This record gives sequence, structure tokens and C-alpha cells, in this order.
Amino acid sequence: MKTKQFFITIAIICIVSLFSTNSVFGHPWLSPYSYCNNNPVNRVDPDGKWDITVHVYKDRAEYGYGTAVVTDRKGNEVMQYDVRAEGVGGHDRNVENADTPLGVYDIPANDTWRASTNNNRKSYGPNDRLVMTPESGEIVDTGRGDIRMHGGRQETHNTETNTWSADANPSLEKTKGCLRAFDTDMASLKTTTTNLQTNDKQESPGKVTVVNDLQKQIVPASSTNLVEVKTVYVVPTAPTFPTFTQFNSTQFKW
Repeated sequence: MKTKQFFITIAIICIVSLFSTNSVFGHPWLSPYSYCNNNPVNRVDPDGKWDITVHVYKDRAEYGYGTAVVTDRKGNEVMQYDVRAEGVGGHDRNVENADTPLGVYDIPANDTWRASTNNNRKSYGPNDRLVMTPESGEIVDTGRGDIRMHGGRQETHNTETNTWSADANPSLEKTKGCLRAFDTDMASLKTTTTNLQTNDKQESPGKVTVVNDLQKQIVPASSTNLVEVKTVYVVPTAPTFPTFTQFNSTQFKW
């Protein structure tokens, strides 16, 4: 009986170790035995730099927004914000001005940010825009370029005084293929990543990865209204696996 319990215990250790291995890349729900989460085109191993993963929905005609998650070089999440990945040219991502293509974009260390000017402020907003150079995946296959992450279309310009005022209730308008974020988030993004690099000399710009893995969920309209429902789109979360200490081999009957 003791021998049987011993082998059961060893089997449990192996199973739990496989599915609860902590990932140094900041994605503990992925098994290290599953290469690139079975998606080697759109998923690459992070390179030890700060990165941005943009999670979008598979059907952007239904939902054209996404969630951007910023992680430091150790894989810790440091910021999360909304973006719009829908283009004025339609949903065929092979076409110019259409939705933002999936894939991996490099953030050049020597040309990370492009400053806005008074001439393009309406389109890009008051903050610098993030440069994204196509590296692999769909974005390379499409042959498209000049994809950036920026704000814009959230201010009113007074031509008489040449001053800008922020809209009280800004929205994220479609772009020509870029990722549009709220102006306040673009300011926070630069501040956050600049602080990362200032406080840790090993930090540097890494990649922007656009993946279509947002999950559609139907949830109650509110905590007090359980009758009506609403649709939400959420970033995949890490499943919770029991630890070995939660197992008791004597509970198993064979």
C-alpha cells in the first residue's frame, strides 16, 4: 500500500510541476513545454526588455478595441490601458488604412518616440507617438508599414488663439492602421517606460505584439442587477492550478 501511495505521490508531483511552472517571461499560465503557446508566428519569447502586448478580438467588425498590457523586463505588469485597433479602410488587414495587423513589432531603442507638432497634433495628440517597426507575423506578410501607437482626435483647437483644450468625454476614433490610445494614457506610457529605464539600466524598449486573443464573455449588467446581462471582452487570465501541498495521496482510492 505504501508503495502504491509513493508512486501516486510522484505522479502528482510531476503533473503539478508541469502545469504550475513559473515562467520567467511573465506568463505563468503557459507551459514551458508548449513552444510559443502553439503559435510561433504571433508569439515570440520576450527578450528581457519592456514590452507591450496588445490583446484584440478576433472579429474587429464586432469589437474594434483592445487592451494593451505593458510589462517590464522581468515580466511584471506595470500598466494596462485601452486602444482602438480598427482602421478607416475596413477589416481586410492586407489593405492600407485597414485594421492594425497582428504580429510582432520592434520598438527601436534609438528612435522610440516621435514628437507631435502643431501641424499633426489633431491626428496624433499632444504626446509623442510610439514607433513600431514590423518584425514578424502578419504585419510583415501584408507589406504594410508606418504603424504607430498614438493618441489624437481628443482635443478642440481654437484657431484664433491657437490653443488646444481637451474634450470632456473623449473617444477613440478609427485610424489608418495605427493603434489609438487616450491622450492621458500615451502620456502615462512614456512616463512609465522612461522611469523603468531610469531606475533599471538594463531596461530598454522591446516589442509590441498584437494578438487576437481577447475573450468574449456575457456577464450580469451589474452586481445589483443579475437579470440583465452585458457583453465584455477581457484579456485571458492565468488558470489556477492546485499546489502539491493541496494534494493528499491518501484521498485517492484505487
